Amino acid sequence: MAIFDTKLTNSELQIAKELFGKRYSDNLDKNVVYNTEEQLLLMRVKRMLYNGEIDEAENALFSNIGKIPGENYIYIALEFYADLYDRTDEQLKELGFSREEIIQGAQDIKTELGIE
Repeated sequence: MAIFDTKLTNSELQIAKELFGKRYSDNLDKNVVYNTEEQLLLMRVKRMLYNGEIDEAENALFSNIGKIPGENYIYIALEFYADLYDRTDEQLKELGFSREEIIQGAQDIKTELGIE
């Protein structure tokens, strides 16, 4: 599955800049292929996101850092936070989340993964 094979949405671009920092443009053309474990985590996190279980989804994301073999963990985080960032301010408020928390979560993932 390639997530960067089409033009990035504004949300994806914003989160990519947070996750990759100044190197985000180096990752725009990468063809991302998830292994089975990565796919399962992504589906699980997205299911929770769509069910409004944002805290649980974010916890699952953080608790699996280093446990899932593969190099695409950051792209799973990108998809999660970009999908969340696409929500309206009203929807985020109903979920008990804010844009600032989304950006902070992306920064925290970056720190946990040791990305500078």
